[in-house]
Amino acid sequence: MTRSLVIGIGNPLRGDDGLGQTVVERIGAMNLNADALAVTQLTPELAEPISSAGTVVFVDAAHDEPPGKVNCSRINPATEDDGPIMTHHLGPATVLSLAEKLYGQCPPAYIVTTGGDQFQLGTPLSASVQLAVPEVLRVVQELLHGTAMERGNGTIGTNSAPNDALSILD
Repeated sequence: MTRSLVIGIGNPLRGDDGLGQTVVERIGAMNLNADALAVTQLTPELAEPISSAGTVVFVDAAHDEPPGKVNCSRINPATEDDGPIMTHHLGPATVLSLAEKLYGQCPPAYIVTTGGDQFQLGTPLSASVQLAVPEVLRVVQELLHGTAMERGNGTIGTNSAPNDALSILD
């Protein structure tokens, strides 16, 4: 069975931006058929491990979401219509595109985000993000186990009853 990959994005020295790394630390302690990587930003070098994964789940804090709100959406590789690849700032879709172009493989991929409260240098995770971490872990686990369901309208749902802060997007 091909292992999945969880990539936690963010800087733990900048408050809620450390969400991805916090989740990756906890995923590493769980019995999942997944590798977990903590990165401060996405780089072209991630294309290789992504290309060999069965499923990829990115976890990141969001500046433009209400604090503590958990969102999950499927990601498709970037296309030429999305513009040129900029190597100084890569998004998940661009890294997926690199995996497809360089290695001929692009697994199903998702991003799980949580709105953050504080991103200042030297601050810890805010209370709202700390409270959202268990929900983020549940969503990631369901994506990895294949128990999250793609609905007919293209959204992603989970088998567990989501909390009021969960939003599943296409």
